[in-house]
Amino acid sequence: MMHIIPPINRIVKFFLSALTMILLCMPIQAQIDEWLQRLEKHNPNYPVYCDSDTITIKEYNQRLREKANACEDEGMSTAKVFGIFFGVVFSFSFIIISICIVMARREQRRKVEKERKWMEDKKDEITQIVKEREQRLATEQEKTFNYEDLSSNEKALYILRKLGCEINIIGPANSIDSHKLTQIYEVDQNKKLKRGRISVVVALDELFVDNLLIEYESYLGEGLQSYLQSKLAMPLLDAEDILNSRLEWIKENYEDMDWDEAFVQRKRNTVCELNDIPLSGHQEDTLAIIALPIDALSKAYDVLCYIPFGGANSPEAMEHRSIIKYWMDRFSIVPVFFSGSEVVYQVDVDKTSQMANELSLQHLAYCEESITQSDMGLEDIELSIERSRFWYFWWD
Repeated sequence: MMHIIPPINRIVKFFLSALTMILLCMPIQAQIDEWLQRLEKHNPNYPVYCDSDTITIKEYNQRLREKANACEDEGMSTAKVFGIFFGVVFSFSFIIISICIVMARREQRRKVEKERKWMEDKKDEITQIVKEREQRLATEQEKTFNYEDLSSNEKALYILRKLGCEINIIGPANSIDSHKLTQIYEVDQNKKLKRGRISVVVALDELFVDNLLIEYESYLGEGLQSYLQSKLAMPLLDAEDILNSRLEWIKENYEDMDWDEAFVQRKRNTVCELNDIPLSGHQEDTLAIIALPIDALSKAYDVLCYIPFGGANSPEAMEHRSIIKYWMDRFSIVPVFFSGSEVVYQVDVDKTSQMANELSLQHLAYCEESITQSDMGLEDIELSIERSRFWYFWWD
């Protein structure tokens, strides 16, 4: 009903404007008549052109008076006609608008009453739903947490949270590609750095979960934080000495000809240019971004205190930590990905390409499998270092 009122308002405004113009013109007409009468008194023979003839002002005024008398004899004056007409129109408009307003208010009251009645009808139903939710929440809170009821992955995530990490589950590796994962990681890293945290991507494969449980499960409780602090307080080792020792050990296992054949002369046909985080071998594993409570990139090497990694053919966890610190200082690397047997670092290509030859030997010392378990040689590793944004290492 409310949509009827705007057109009526426009009609009323039109009539008011017309009446205003008429009322404004009436004083002007009266002033003209008075001026003609004064002219007649002053000079009754003043010539006036009227109806293709020239007459005196006295005769002209006489004709006007005769016309006015004739109109009065025939009926009402024009002003009276307009007055009655507009009076009827305004009265009718006022009645219509009043009716519309009354009906609109009645319709509004009817809707309000309908909504109030609906709320009253639903009140009991809503109250019952709220009561059921409160009971369900109270029941869930009363349940006793049992660590042993968790799956292996859930236990690993539980321990990481206890260590102060924030966890964002991405999903299975087969639901995302390497390029998209790299974009997600870089966005998350920038956000977390503003909050004093460092992000890494982890693949919850069987070995990663087992290493985490072996490392921390026995310390769950009050001893967990104490154990973590003791690892963070461990002094850094001499990374160059570690790498040189591992390189010498590798050389001792090869005779001169074997060394050249296995490492120097070996070459593949294509260059491995790594610009995204690789996901090979993790199609069924769950991926997660772990935000570690490390307040600056300059301390990113401490990620090895939270994520146990190493042993067997690879360096020990604290050796990894020291090597990361050594490479951070020289080449601005950042650890970005861990699984049970893999680690990926993001690097400054401009810095690493200048020392690719030296780094190829350090990569071999750090991870012998990068050559022995592939078709790559030292020259391939050097070219890869010169062109890649990421370093990938894998231990058998």
